[in-house]
Amino acid sequence: MKKDPRIDRLVVLSALVRDHRLGQLTMAIAQRDRLAALRDGLVAATSDDPAALQAQATHGIWVERQREALARRIDKQNAEVAQRLSTARSAFARADVVAKLRDQLS
Repeated sequence: MKKDPRIDRLVVLSALVRDHRLGQLTMAIAQRDRLAALRDGLVAATSDDPAALQAQATHGIWVERQREALARRIDKQNAEVAQRLSTARSAFARADVVAKLRDQLS
């Protein structure tokens, strides 16, 4: 049986889609990790200086608000990572099936 060149094109295209989806997943994970690092780096300063107590209280409130805002963004990133992971898994499976099909037909 003559080998169909369309199968080879499908293998190449499915590998490109797989690599693209993996890149999207990697970027989403990196962005989520950057946000988590920002959130974890926000720490309220402490001091025993009575003159600094009001500033510390104000700064502490600001830090907590920023941490809450970052936590919401991290939750959104976690949802995006889960969606990208599902898409990447599908792309990996598709590329694997097409490659196996090509191998069986050759």
